[in-house]
Amino acid sequence: MKATPPGSERTATRVENWSAATGPSCGMLGGKQGVDAMTVQNPNVKNIWTTIEVDKDGVETVLVVETDLELNAANPAFDVGKVDALIEAAMKSFAASGGTIDRVHLVPVRLE
Repeated sequence: MKATPPGSERTATRVENWSAATGPSCGMLGGKQGVDAMTVQNPNVKNIWTTIEVDKDGVETVLVVETDLELNAANPAFDVGKVDALIEAAMKSFAASGGTIDRVHLVPVRLE
């Protein structure tokens, strides 16, 4: 399931096409391209995309997983079993990424 958040198709394409030789990463991404085929096998995954995060310590490629699950443990709708299953599925994708993903970020679906 390759997807990008609404309105960010241009950004996602630009990030996926960066390279150490041509992009503004100055070589910091190394060989970390090719994450566009990443999937997370779980019925509560509604969308996924990759993003690049930059801070004083460097650059990280993050797989963002959008879910219809409640992620706030204090909310009565929180289902620890379903959230644990989502985390397990995300960790499998993380492990299968071959080092192209530095971490996974779970976010709830935003209802408008």
